[in-house]
Amino acid sequence: MRSLAVLFCSYLLTTALVQAQLLADYHPLQCSGKIPEEFLLSSTAKYEEQLKKIDESAARFEKQAQARFYLESSFYVDALLLSGKVLFNDPLSKYVNRVADEVLKDQPRLRRKLRFYVLKSPVVNAFATEGGSIFLHIGLLARLENEAQLAFVLCHEIVHYLRGHAIDSYVVAQYVEDERGAYRHASRYEKLLAKSLYSREQELQADQEGLLMYLETPYAKGEALKVIDMLSKTNMPYDSLSSSRPAFLNPYFSAATYASLGEPVVDGAASAGASPAADQLERKLPPQAAGGPPTAAPVTAAPAVSAHPSLQSRSELLAGMLDGLNPEGVEFTIARRHFLSCREMARFELCKLYLEQRAYGDALYQVQLLMPQYATESYLRSSVAKALYGMACYRLADRGYAHFLTYPTTGKKMWQQEAFLHGLSAVQMATIGLSYCVYLQQSQPNPQLALMVKDLTGKLLEKGPPPGSHAGQESWEQQLWQQLLADTLFRQMYQQCVEEKRVADSLQLQLHTLAGRRMANRQRRRLERRGYRLGIDTLVVFGPVYFRIDQRKKHENPLQFIASEQQQAQFYRLIRRSARRLGLQLYLLDSRSLREKDPAAHFNDIARLYAWHEELLRHEDLHMICSNYDEVLPLIERYGTPYFANMGAFSLRANYNVAKLLVTIPTLAAPPFWPIFVYLAVQPNEASFFYTWVYDLSTHSRVMHQYKRMKMKTNETLLENNIYYDLWQIHKQPDTKRRN
Repeated sequence: MRSLAVLFCSYLLTTALVQAQLLADYHPLQCSGKIPEEFLLSSTAKYEEQLKKIDESAARFEKQAQARFYLESSFYVDALLLSGKVLFNDPLSKYVNRVADEVLKDQPRLRRKLRFYVLKSPVVNAFATEGGSIFLHIGLLARLENEAQLAFVLCHEIVHYLRGHAIDSYVVAQYVEDERGAYRHASRYEKLLAKSLYSREQELQADQEGLLMYLETPYAKGEALKVIDMLSKTNMPYDSLSSSRPAFLNPYFSAATYASLGEPVVDGAASAGASPAADQLERKLPPQAAGGPPTAAPVTAAPAVSAHPSLQSRSELLAGMLDGLNPEGVEFTIARRHFLSCREMARFELCKLYLEQRAYGDALYQVQLLMPQYATESYLRSSVAKALYGMACYRLADRGYAHFLTYPTTGKKMWQQEAFLHGLSAVQMATIGLSYCVYLQQSQPNPQLALMVKDLTGKLLEKGPPPGSHAGQESWEQQLWQQLLADTLFRQMYQQCVEEKRVADSLQLQLHTLAGRRMANRQRRRLERRGYRLGIDTLVVFGPVYFRIDQRKKHENPLQFIASEQQQAQFYRLIRRSARRLGLQLYLLDSRSLREKDPAAHFNDIARLYAWHEELLRHEDLHMICSNYDEVLPLIERYGTPYFANMGAFSLRANYNVAKLLVTIPTLAAPPFWPIFVYLAVQPNEASFFYTWVYDLSTHSRVMHQYKRMKMKTNETLLENNIYYDLWQIHKQPDTKRRN
């Protein structure tokens, strides 16, 4: 017996060591193996296949609504699949598919119809599509407690697919919006209520029938109820901090300095009631960032009209069905270590996903949940630097960043840190962030940290010189700056930033003079006349897009899906042809032009660029280094160029131009001009839009921003001319002589 116990303990220890080793040098999840066929098939082909499902015996309006649904869903689901946010053949997706195999082992035909994917999103959610694709968010996988809970989630989503809830909801919504039948004279609130009640019925049906499917599996019955309980807490962190030591402490900003600042201290044993300390701390917490993702509302305060039934009613339904049943069952059919490893990966991924969504406080909290077990993990320490850098940049720009989570009074350790950081001035916050980035750059140097340190130093200099030494006791900021400037490498970089600021200030002053304004105008006119002339020989174009939009039909989606996809292929062809004519070496990276022979590494490159560019655009006009910049840096060496471009074109058709028509009304007095009036009355208002952005990844800067709007119809000639001109500006060598 003793030997068995020793063997068991040895097994557990070995498992823990292996898991810790796997995550000791964590790298973000990426796809592997063969690209799924679903990613390669065109949206138009999928739509044509879906049209065969339309019920020919249905009423005409219902058939039209079904056709519109299949059109939109085919293209929107494809847009999601090809967005770079969907994982395939990674450890998480493989595990989810193994659990799906267990759930559907007695239904092989149904299993072959379903595809299960993991979506790179911090939101706690899962959903099924009409075509049989089921997506589980990483935010959900990070919160599950065992395999049985995952199995119940899968059963719930499988029922949504089997019952066709997606298309039914769409058709009902069309009936309501078009005011047909009983909804002819309904108010706006009544319409919203009708759609919400129908969605609630579908959720309850998915719970009920999903539980019946779940009861056919060997899993423990009570785990289904625990899933509902977990969903009631999705607006809060999945765990509380085990240590009050902030992650942002470093040799420059030490624990002693932090403790000496008189930050608010809250007794961990105090009740969650209204204590003066808790009230004071609550007022110091940062408000939700404007424009960021909304904080999830508490379950007990559900809105009057909701698309989902209350979690209490769902829990009562499941409890009633489980009453009297034998609760026996297993939590795992696959080795427990596989679940724990996958959940830990999901929790590591949350750090990255929160950073990309600008939820810097949530990212910092997530890191601190993992730090006790992985204190020396470079990925986590890098995430701390990125979170502090993001907070500093947004605070210095007087902007709010996003929050996904709320921290209740029970999470006093996080409240204490949030209150401390929020109580600092923007310069103080940036100084702490800079100190951590400098410290990390010394221990694990990399190009991203170097750019972050330089950028943050430059932003601090814009706010004024660093605090100097004064008579009397030095402040902690003065002491911190003295320690930073004692470092030779940082002092050299700081002096470089000071010189760059001096030159920039001099140029700014010069622009306020008459001669300076004249010079700026000459340069602007020269750029308009001569173009950018960047002299680039090798270029990577990623994610080029072409859309046709028709706004003439009020009740239809203005996006012309099929025409856009057809023109997209032409757009690729014209880009390649223009590059060949110019002698420009060009790589085209786009998920919509994937081929079966392309390796998953090619798809991963595209996904990294998409994620980087999406975060870059999310910052709007705030210049800062994106959190995932380190993931795209290797692409410079892979493609032999630091220059990456994003191009796009849009064709817009709207109703006739009223202003133009009013001008021609006097022509009605002269019959010979009537044809002109009729032509203008029926002619749609056409416009074409073109843009090209070129980035230098080595410096994380944009070197070209070209945007054009033309009041004319888009055709192949116009499209090719604009593509050729933009690529010409990119490839053309700059002038050797200065011309005024």
